[in-house]
Amino acid sequence: MKIKNKKLYYIFYIISIILLFRFTRIDDIHKSMAAFYYVHQDIWLLLAAMGIVGLANRFSALRPLPLKLTFLPRYIWAVAAGLCAFCLVGHWLVLCGYDASRDEQMANFDSYIFASGHLVAPLSELWRDNSDILNTNFLYPSVHRGAWVSAYLPINAAIRALFRLFAFPELANPLITALGAIALWACVRQLWPKDKEAPWVALLLYCLSGQILCLGMTAYAMPAHLTFDLIWLWLYLQKRWWSDTLALVVAFFTVGLHQPIMHPLFAAPFLCLLVFQRQWPRVAFYFIGYAVIGLFWLKWPAYISTLVQSGGVAPPPGADYISQLVETVSRNGLMAIPYMLLNMARLIAWNHLLLLPLVWIGVSLCWRQRLVQALAGGIILTFMVMMIIMPYQGHAFGYRYFNGLLGNFILLAVYGWKMIVPQEPKWRSLMVYTSAGIAIVMIPMQLFFSHHFYSTFSQESKRIASMDADYFIYTGAIDLPLFGWDVVLNRPDLSNRPVRLIGDLMSDNFVKALCSTHPSVMMLPIEALRPIEGLFSQRRAQLMQPNNVHFANILYEAGCQVK
Repeated sequence: MKIKNKKLYYIFYIISIILLFRFTRIDDIHKSMAAFYYVHQDIWLLLAAMGIVGLANRFSALRPLPLKLTFLPRYIWAVAAGLCAFCLVGHWLVLCGYDASRDEQMANFDSYIFASGHLVAPLSELWRDNSDILNTNFLYPSVHRGAWVSAYLPINAAIRALFRLFAFPELANPLITALGAIALWACVRQLWPKDKEAPWVALLLYCLSGQILCLGMTAYAMPAHLTFDLIWLWLYLQKRWWSDTLALVVAFFTVGLHQPIMHPLFAAPFLCLLVFQRQWPRVAFYFIGYAVIGLFWLKWPAYISTLVQSGGVAPPPGADYISQLVETVSRNGLMAIPYMLLNMARLIAWNHLLLLPLVWIGVSLCWRQRLVQALAGGIILTFMVMMIIMPYQGHAFGYRYFNGLLGNFILLAVYGWKMIVPQEPKWRSLMVYTSAGIAIVMIPMQLFFSHHFYSTFSQESKRIASMDADYFIYTGAIDLPLFGWDVVLNRPDLSNRPVRLIGDLMSDNFVKALCSTHPSVMMLPIEALRPIEGLFSQRRAQLMQPNNVHFANILYEAGCQVK
């Protein structure tokens, strides 16, 4: 079949910009991280993308490269080592060694707990009825909190806990990202064992994905989702009893990484494929296995929630997944479509620029192949479900809820590559020139945006950590810049100094109890918020001054040493 539209790759960038200008209001920048990302990062990346693809297309026509891409098996170890080193160095140099989002913070928070040999961290009597002051966002809800731990499933944090015990936790995701490249290579070799070009294309799409590279620098669970899903797929493709058994073991850990819904959306189309192929023993085996896995992880929150409560108090609503799901869906409203459009723009801007065009070609020309249907089915299913239950992703590099499916995208792109290159060999030159543009322009832009965002919060957190005081109190929360509360982060055992507190949530009785031992207390200087205000184009810090003065007087009169 002949590809008539030789400039198919332009469609994604032009349409995304047109649609997003239609659906995105600049006013939303004060309310939505998605709009902030689009205005300050993605629009510039998309414009750069159009220039890179246009120049690459021009150069591939004027100066075609007489080469056939080949990839030898021994190269994979160099690729994996390079990825691991890049992500590890990037964690410190690009992201300043800081956890900006609550997802990252909770992964390391829980890893401290698990490394100590416990499932939850106990709280002393002073904090049990006042734990919200410590910032309990994304923790299990509680009526009378006797302990605390995040509301996420534990496997991602458990992996970091192992690295915390035997190496250092920052190494976990760089190694997982490197392992993902090996798993992708193994899948490509399984599907196209005699093709020496397919692994080259797949790994180029993987290694030049800003989303994969930057997430590999963080504590997010998303790199593990991608790697574990690719390992699962490689085992699934073996079609052996031992590989199916190991696939279910991998599935157990993948479902328990942080949210239980991500892996089932990936795996469901492949399991349906077994039904269409009438492989009834494998269908029964996987059905029973996933039923056991699902029941185990659905029971986990209820069990952990009982450990969090104190004095035998029943867990409050919101501790189980059903109530969480109902609450999440009720919040979305009419913003689901604009959010998903912004997410798709971020997906395009943070991945290889030929990924989606090749996916389109692969799906269009190979749709009758069952495996293509399963790969595309996971993408479609995840898109539909996430648009309903969680269209707003908050902090992100690219569209992180699709990160576990980037292996699907890349394999579909390889299908497209194998269809178009025999007809139009200039795509080899186009791939080389586009990849060079991404490496020279796009990746540095993405790293710069990431560093600017993380360093802003990191500097404020370091300023707080350097304070010579027992407690640091954040007041005026309603007037704080976007995500200002995220710097109110404490260790599970509250051994950090100063302990960070949210002053707006303090009752009079708690202030008296806190100040009874005459601790030293620091309030937030207004100047400390200027960098975050500048990041979000806000001017609210001056509104905190009356709160600080008033609250400082209250603390002083209660016996605290206010600095």
